Amino acid sequence: MRIVEVTSKPQKMAKLTALSQFLSGRIADMDAHEGISVDAFLGLAHSIGISVARNDLYELMKSPPLDNIIKEIENNIIVFTGQIVEPDEQLSVDQSRKIVDKMAKRASDL
Repeated sequence: MRIVEVTSKPQKMAKLTALSQFLSGRIADMDAHEGISVDAFLGLAHSIGISVARNDLYELMKSPPLDNIIKEIENNIIVFTGQIVEPDEQLSVDQSRKIVDKMAKRASDL
């Protein structure tokens, strides 16, 4: 292990945290339903001088402060805490009708 690896870990974590907070804010501002791909995230990290491997990212996101910012990595997409993720499945016609019928019944009971 090199001395640079030991001394630069807090600085690397601070930069990764700042990048994650920035991206989380941008996604929230744009009302995006998808996060950012792991490859794009790593590319951004490398472009600002943060050298992190994919496997290291999975480990780092489990520890503070990244565990409060990155919710999970699903299908190679980073999902941030508080981000609304749309389900892949759509309601069937029958499910939609049942929901509309319940809403109509509630409205008529008023």
